[in-house]
Amino acid sequence: MGLLLDRCFGEPNRYHPLVGLGNCVQWLEKYLNQSQQNFTIRKIAGIVGVLLIVVPIIWLACLLSCWLSSVGFFYFLFSALVLYL
Repeated sequence: MGLLLDRCFGEPNRYHPLVGLGNCVQWLEKYLNQSQQNFTIRKIAGIVGVLLIVVPIIWLACLLSCWLSSVGFFYFLFSALVLYL
């Protein structure tokens, strides 16, 4: 179903999830990556930045997946949408 959606609609022109993710990363980098800090502090800030972005996305995907798995049709639609994006 995800492949069929991709074939019919192609790449989304607006509001692509990767564009939003890139904007979040850019915003976090602006505040966490200060060049005057030493290497260790910048490394820790990078790890914190990754965790601030990746953990909520994985948590939300798992939560939606578990919640929608009880309703087979909605789980199918959710999976198709994720594959499409």
